Amino acid sequence: MLRKVKLYGDLAKFVGERVLEADVANAAQSIRFLLANWPELEKYMADRHYKVVVNDWEVAEEELHYPTGQSDIQIIPVVGGAGGNTGRIIIGALLIAASIKTKPGSSHNDERMNALALKKYGKILST
Repeated sequence: MLRKVKLYGDLAKFVGERVLEADVANAAQSIRFLLANWPELEKYMADRHYKVVVNDWEVAEEELHYPTGQSDIQIIPVVGGAGGNTGRIIIGALLIAASIKTKPGSSHNDERMNALALKKYGKILST
C-alpha cells in the first residue's frame, strides 16, 4: 500500500523532496526505499541523528520493522545540542543497519518498489 514518507530539514533538502509516496509496510522499508533511490544518502545519514515518527509515536530501533498500517512515516533530523525533550533518537548508521537487516517472513518486494519509484520519481532503485 502506498503511504507518505515525510522528510524534514536538511534531509528533505538533500533528497530534494519533502513528501514521497512509497509502497512500504514499515519504517525500515521506508529507509531502504530512500537508500535505494538516493545511494549517496547512506553516507550523508551515517553520522547524523534522526527521529522516526509514525502516528505520533517515536519509533525505537527495535520497532522499525513493526507494521505502520496506513499511517505516514516521518523521518526528522535532530540537530545536536537542540536541548529540550529529544525523545527517541537513532543515529543514522544504526538506522540504516537496522533497516537493511530483514526480519523473517518479510514481504518486502524490491521489483514492485522499483516500478513505483521509476513511475513516481523517474529513478530506478539500485539493488
